[in-house]
Amino acid sequence: MEGACLEAENLTKGRFNGTCTATFTSVFTGLSAQFTHSQLLLFVAAYKDSIASVHQDGGVTATDTQYNAPWALDRIDQGTLPLNGQYNYVSSGSNVNVYIVDTGIRTSHDEFMYADGSPGSRAREVFTSLSSGIAGQDCNGHGTHVAATVGGLTYGPAKNVTLLAVRALECLGNGTVAQVIQGLEWVKDNFIPPAAVVMALGGESQYALDLAVAEVVQAGVPVMVAAGNEDTDACLTSPAREPLAITVSATDQNDSRLWVSAGTGANYGTCVDIWAPGYDILSASNTADNATEYRSGTSQAVPFVAGAVAIYLQNNTGLSFPPA
Repeated sequence: MEGACLEAENLTKGRFNGTCTATFTSVFTGLSAQFTHSQLLLFVAAYKDSIASVHQDGGVTATDTQYNAPWALDRIDQGTLPLNGQYNYVSSGSNVNVYIVDTGIRTSHDEFMYADGSPGSRAREVFTSLSSGIAGQDCNGHGTHVAATVGGLTYGPAKNVTLLAVRALECLGNGTVAQVIQGLEWVKDNFIPPAAVVMALGGESQYALDLAVAEVVQAGVPVMVAAGNEDTDACLTSPAREPLAITVSATDQNDSRLWVSAGTGANYGTCVDIWAPGYDILSASNTADNATEYRSGTSQAVPFVAGAVAIYLQNNTGLSFPPA
């Protein structure tokens, strides 16, 4: 192999003119080299009797592990049960912006600190369509819980994502379609890619809301929405019925559809694109900077998918959306 490397780099012989970067003699006999396509063809032809295979060099990444992970976080990194108590990840959503259309975010919460210990918060409010409430706060708690389930240091899959509050729901957790559309319009006009939108909300069928979601997606931003908790067909609600949205329904710890009683359970049907954990989800609370709480529902399933999408966007920066 040393001879092959030397010949690969030998310009005077006029054969290959490649760049040999390493030789291997113990684990197997081989070499690593940089060739143009034509140089590689010449080299393989010359050594065809000695070559078993040729492969393009690739990359590897260190894997981080969160031990004693919450059950839902543990669930999303493995294909089947039983759980192993760990959340393993190679990326954390760095440089991805996730817009949380909700009740706001308690931006000072410990869960939103930087993964490397840098000062400041990864969460901030960028827009509100409301005349009430306080910027950078969450008077309900729903938005804070959702945001930390996307990108909290302890409870989220995308632990270094930027979380941007689009405050469109009031303190009771409700709002008008017009208020939500205002938030979506702001995102469409101002988003910084790579980006994603989380809408852990829904209601009766509303064409205008469906259209607004579709327009954001067409602008290049994936939108994750809740399937709803009415124990009915998700195709009867908005924006869950919008085909361009990623509609998320919820499962329990047994991978079954989350169901409480007749009329109260995760929505289902052909409009559901993906299922994620949504039962007894522990995440950040709005009551204090270190407070936590349990919540259940499709609103809790949506952010797990959003976190996974953020990680995907981090690793696929040239991705066009929606895919052709």
